[in-house]
Amino acid sequence: MTRLAGDRHLLDWKFALLDSSVERVRNHVNSSGALSDATITLDVVVPTYRMNIAILEGIVGMEIPLSTSTLFIVIVDNPLAPNIADVLALERR
Repeated sequence: MTRLAGDRHLLDWKFALLDSSVERVRNHVNSSGALSDATITLDVVVPTYRMNIAILEGIVGMEIPLSTSTLFIVIVDNPLAPNIADVLALERR
């Protein structure tokens, strides 16, 4: 449930409301010809303490379909680790 600013009741934004809103946007986009296919946006959050570079490289190096926009967020819980430079180098990929 979400409370709208200045509103005194809670709004259940899931299920029917979300579905109908997505449908309205989809119809608008299709009628305007802006996009022919839907684009999936996916954020991948990877918390790491040990910073195993082989595992992290495998995650950020996954093959992503063209219809998907992906952002990888690596959260480093050990900023004093000796291989922090290797983790930072993943950002340039």
